[in-house]
Amino acid sequence: MSWNGTVRCSLCYEKGHNKRSCPELVKRAKEEGEDSWAARELARNKAKGKVKRCSYCNLKGHNRATCEPLLAKAVEWRALNADFRRQAAEALLTAGYGTGAIILHDGASWNLDNRTKGLLLVQLNAKLRIGKIREALVVSELTNPSKRCVVSLPTDAIPPGYGRCWDATSVLAPTKCDLLHTLPDASEWLKGGSLKWIKREVLAQSQHDEFWENGYKD
Repeated sequence: MSWNGTVRCSLCYEKGHNKRSCPELVKRAKEEGEDSWAARELARNKAKGKVKRCSYCNLKGHNRATCEPLLAKAVEWRALNADFRRQAAEALLTAGYGTGAIILHDGASWNLDNRTKGLLLVQLNAKLRIGKIREALVVSELTNPSKRCVVSLPTDAIPPGYGRCWDATSVLAPTKCDLLHTLPDASEWLKGGSLKWIKREVLAQSQHDEFWENGYKD
């Protein structure tokens, strides 16, 4: 395609079509017969246009929705996320981060004006997962319960090996009301998430480790 957006054939150099649909190539194939270079090139171009490769593993014969390597990756990630969520939930309860607890948080919560005076811990954010520790707890202002935002997971509740958060959060008035009770379906949440959600949201931009190597495979 030229700089102005016009398609130009790399075979005959005429505008308006590409090599795959070149009229000159079609004409030569008919004139020279099926054993000619033109006929073979035409067949190769048509076959190439029909080849579909998976956007995750780059292999032929399937797409991302039915990719077995992607499914295996999603199953593996779900197990890790389930362990992360379980450890985080247990650590929160042990440290007193329960429903109704008063906490202090000095992070950049843009819509909370009085965070240094204490915040009411309302619920656990269902979106909490590996890589999203800054979206953990739903809190509100003490004087204005309708004014809410999401704050990060406290450092002492982050499972080992899953990073850290520089926001300082502490409990001013702890409770033992398990935050899991604030989730619509805590048992499912603790399983790590649905495979459909993981493939669509978590692994949406990921590729197989051998993605580029697989491009050379038939």
